[in-house]
Amino acid sequence: QGIAAERGVRGDLLEGLERVVALEWEQFDAVLGLNGRAGCQDDLRRFSAYRCAQYLAFPHGLIPRVLAELEQAELSGRNLVEEKYARMMAATDPAEFNRTWANALPLTSAVKRGTLGQLRELLEPALALGAGLLPGRARGLLAFDDLLPSRCAFASGRWGESGRVELRAGREAS
Repeated sequence: QGIAAERGVRGDLLEGLERVVALEWEQFDAVLGLNGRAGCQDDLRRFSAYRCAQYLAFPHGLIPRVLAELEQAELSGRNLVEEKYARMMAATDPAEFNRTWANALPLTSAVKRGTLGQLRELLEPALALGAGLLPGRARGLLAFDDLLPSRCAFASGRWGESGRVELRAGREAS
């Protein structure tokens, strides 16, 4: 609550953020990777810190929009966290993605693909500049292209997540 309150997240907005993180944790906890559960799936405290930090970095109006998406997904039986990892798999393991997920994920509209493509073009130079300031092995963390098939870069993770967010969520949150 301390950091959230410092960032202006209080009352209903704080309750919404807590609910978002709780729903994401439930979905994250249910994801099974190709080799079973990941060790990080047993660390609620770290997960909560990371997810809260991410939402506190964005316009706070995004919180109710994301909450509504997560609640709608829950009602329809979708796991948005699993879908995020599936989208990341398209970069890290294209053959497995094509075998297991390519036809299972909801289609992304041409408008959303175009918008995300434009955002990627805008972000790539800044990420490349930032990556140049990092030590050698860490540089790939800010890349959209993954260094190793078994590892996904930070940008690819955010990209996988943005594929599930409704375009209106960002527009209305600003």
